[in-house]
Amino acid sequence: MAILTISGGGYPREELAIESTPTSEFLQYHGFTVFELVYRPPNQDANNALAPFQDGQSAIRIIRSQSNRFNIDPEKIGVLGFSAVGH
Repeated sequence: MAILTISGGGYPREELAIESTPTSEFLQYHGFTVFELVYRPPNQDANNALAPFQDGQSAIRIIRSQSNRFNIDPEKIGVLGFSAVGH
């Protein structure tokens, strides 16, 4: 199984160092294949409000397309989001 982790931060910033990075390291230690998403904040630098969601969808597509490379089942990809991104 693979897991995509996505930090929160209320959208204006990403809390990688205290949310998704430590969690990703923990999950990797326990045998999971983990991908950590760094997304575009919404309504910043001309990004639309759906930019973070689009980045998450794109990440899942990329992970699925590379499933053989990472030896994972493309139908078993979990998503773990924190704070605002968790919605």
